[in-house]
Amino acid sequence: MDSVYLEFREDVAKGRNLELASLDSLAEGRVWTGNQAMARGLVDTLGGIDLAIRLAAADANLGKDEYDLAYYPREKDVFEFIVSKFSTRFSALANLSDNVRALQDPQALLKYVKNYFDRFEFLQTILPTSIDA
Repeated sequence: MDSVYLEFREDVAKGRNLELASLDSLAEGRVWTGNQAMARGLVDTLGGIDLAIRLAAADANLGKDEYDLAYYPREKDVFEFIVSKFSTRFSALANLSDNVRALQDPQALLKYVKNYFDRFEFLQTILPTSIDA
């Protein structure tokens, strides 16, 4: 992690035409708000993702029709959104009804509990205890 942070600092120092020590005294390894970063000379302008895309395209000499944007995950239309919400709810209800049935059937409950604890078979802890009466 230190090497990644060092590389980031070196890139920022190079982009800002600063010595690494000067950058460290400005940035102090902290996260700044946009206005604070602007006041310290750590950013050129303030804006959101749309402005950042326009500036990057301009730096690359690309016109509006010379690049495409794709956003992931793809936004769902209204129908997909409603179906996904209902299918999640129905799935939760099905799981709940299975669990309620298991509570009413002692054999199913025993199987559920056994399966639950079998998953944790590898976890064993023995604590030394002493109970003095």
